[in-house]
Amino acid sequence: MKAGIFGAGNELREDDGVGLVIVAKLKALFSNDNIDFLVIGERLFEIPALMMNYEKIVIIDALPPDLEPGKITVVRYGGDNFSLSKSYSLHDLDLICQLKYAFWSGFRGEILLVGIEAESLDYKKGLSLGLSCYLPNISLKVAEVIEGFLG
Repeated sequence: MKAGIFGAGNELREDDGVGLVIVAKLKALFSNDNIDFLVIGERLFEIPALMMNYEKIVIIDALPPDLEPGKITVVRYGGDNFSLSKSYSLHDLDLICQLKYAFWSGFRGEILLVGIEAESLDYKKGLSLGLSCYLPNISLKVAEVIEGFLG
């Protein structure tokens, strides 16, 4: 089984880059030739074509700031979670729309969305101090989630 771990986000908008940071940390934790780690950034339009190479996909991205910076939200996406669109993606080229397109194009694998609540989305490179403090714990929790998903 081939799996892809995708990091989405914008490293120039503070915590919006958390998906990119987590993917880099996970790459060091997993030593499996059947897992590819891809930094997608804001190139969400590439996701449907990339997905066709994998049976299982994990997409890690930031969620909008709310009350609990660093909170992890995990959703299994099956192509029919239409209500997720506005609450999940921070991107103009909506992530959920790209996933729907992948299913419409023939993708039949499994998708796990891992959202990490941001503390700040200011135009600034690097994670906020608050989210940086939680980063080791977030990385380990996300690794556990992925291990469970990949079996």
